[in-house]
Amino acid sequence: MVGFFWSLAFKWPNSVYSLFLRRCSASEATHVAVFAPYKDPTSNFVKLEKKISSINKIHERVSKVFAAIGMFIFSDVNRPEALGSFQYCQVNTDQYDNRSFAFRMRRYVFDGVLGKFVPGFIDENTVLSETEHFQTGLTTKQSIERRQLLGLNTMDLEKPNFLKILIKELNKPFYHYQMYIIWTWFPLWYFYMAAVNAALVGISALSVSYFHYQNEKSIHKFSQIKGTVTVLKNGELEEIDHIELVPGDIVQIRPGEAYSDMVIISGNYVLLNESALTGETSPIGKTKFEGNYNAFAYDAVTNKRNTIFAGTTVVEVDDSVFGVITRTGSFTAKGNLLREILSFKRQAFKFDIEVQLVLLILFSWGIVCWFIITWLLGDGPVYNWFYGM
Repeated sequence: MVGFFWSLAFKWPNSVYSLFLRRCSASEATHVAVFAPYKDPTSNFVKLEKKISSINKIHERVSKVFAAIGMFIFSDVNRPEALGSFQYCQVNTDQYDNRSFAFRMRRYVFDGVLGKFVPGFIDENTVLSETEHFQTGLTTKQSIERRQLLGLNTMDLEKPNFLKILIKELNKPFYHYQMYIIWTWFPLWYFYMAAVNAALVGISALSVSYFHYQNEKSIHKFSQIKGTVTVLKNGELEEIDHIELVPGDIVQIRPGEAYSDMVIISGNYVLLNESALTGETSPIGKTKFEGNYNAFAYDAVTNKRNTIFAGTTVVEVDDSVFGVITRTGSFTAKGNLLREILSFKRQAFKFDIEVQLVLLILFSWGIVCWFIITWLLGDGPVYNWFYGM
């Protein structure tokens, strides 16, 4: 039963018409079902399952039956059995007829040759090997072509909505159980207890939702940045909005926040504050990359001393320091940090797993009791129905 309602939930949050989606080829798809497995297979969730294997086996068997029904109805026969989450993403077509969709701030572009959607990404070593652009910068045509593949240098997050967060909180099994108790007590002269319980549940749901809302609001604020950069393009310096940056652009490094990951290719010294990413309070010095650009020898971890990461702040720098953009958008250090936050899965406690089985048992017993009560009352059908419910 739980799995069946989960099947409904996978479709419902996106749109009403997504309930009627059916499988088709990637070249014709209007929506794409993205499955994101939980990263750590030895997480607390799995360990907890082993500890309560007898209860969990019953829960899994029942869930699989209803999940199979939901998968048949929605044609999700290829749904993997691994632990993870589903999201239905809408496919968009831009002015250049490129088909793409966004998932966790990352752009996936349809590749006609492979016949599937692939992440829009250019390897940083490929960018650094293009030394012919270091003196003149990318041309306008090259910038447009790369922007078609990668999209804009942004990390778009939906603005948090308190009402949606509250509804999501109230849809948890714990609140289903509590609300049914309240509903049952009101007509049975327990209205005073029902009122107290309703107040406690309401305050609890509002409090938890408010803290979730504040957290999501902080994350959204962290992802929203505005500013301009000086870029070497067609052999001349020009000022552009930071969202137009693409890998390979040669930018002048100035004091202020870094809008993308870049490697220092000229100049002597840059002083950075990386506390936003690493928590390190002391400023860190960065120097020019001295490696062989054509030998594919660059690595962001190994060459941290030569790399400026998105989200860090340039404290001091000379006017003649330039860097080449290596990563933009969600592929930057800041983007990866935000994606880690978005993909975080709350630890599953014993209560979270067992409450679903308890609800199933109570629901089954409730059906039996309903038939017994309606038969014993022998009153009118309307009264029997409401009293039985």
